[in-house]
Amino acid sequence: VGASNSISNEVQYERDDSLQMVRKYKGYRCIAPSMEHYDLHQPNLRISSKRYLMINSVIWNIRGLSKPSHFRRLRKIILQYHIQLLVICETRANIMLAEVFQQKLRFDNVICNTSGSLWLFYNDPFNLVLVGEGEQHFSFLVYHNLFPAPLTISFAHAFCTGKERRALWCGLLWDKPSHGPWLVGGDFSIVVETGEKKGSLSFRLSKAIDFLNYMSSAELFDAGFSGSSYTWCNN
Repeated sequence: VGASNSISNEVQYERDDSLQMVRKYKGYRCIAPSMEHYDLHQPNLRISSKRYLMINSVIWNIRGLSKPSHFRRLRKIILQYHIQLLVICETRANIMLAEVFQQKLRFDNVICNTSGSLWLFYNDPFNLVLVGEGEQHFSFLVYHNLFPAPLTISFAHAFCTGKERRALWCGLLWDKPSHGPWLVGGDFSIVVETGEKKGSLSFRLSKAIDFLNYMSSAELFDAGFSGSSYTWCNN
């Protein structure tokens, strides 16, 4: 999916069963639910006025983390927008260097999936607990002292073939939470309508239907995006 440079998107969870699918852009800004949006089944729970915690986050298919121009641009984005959670794919760097880049980017923590295709950097006091992973994804419960309950987030970097992508869909469905909000973001290597791409190979409806069927079975919807519709090309 062609990813946008916008990092100003905001997703507000209105209830604890709301589910979000984030696609078609590299970054997003997520508003965690206020306490009054959670059904914690605790009648004595004291609920304050609306308070939201912003998670300034970026998901980027960087296509080479070691490339000086890419690294400089990434550092600028992190500093300018106070990024607290960063997911990058196609680092084209040895997984053994993850902690080196963690220090260079000044994050407190780094986690890589089994294949090394996804690197997640984040800062304290966020606490992430791995709930599932595969070659093309990983999923976490995200805890924070201002969260009334954990938030489930999954990140994906889909491979190119239909068979490989279907394996990803199955892995994500396995990680789907039984309750609570779920945010899924990443590079899904697919578009769902002709207006989402220009040039190169023609749009194939069969591939789009495969992806849309997954979204339906996972009870996910497209959260949309802001900014330019086209932000990169292969040339």
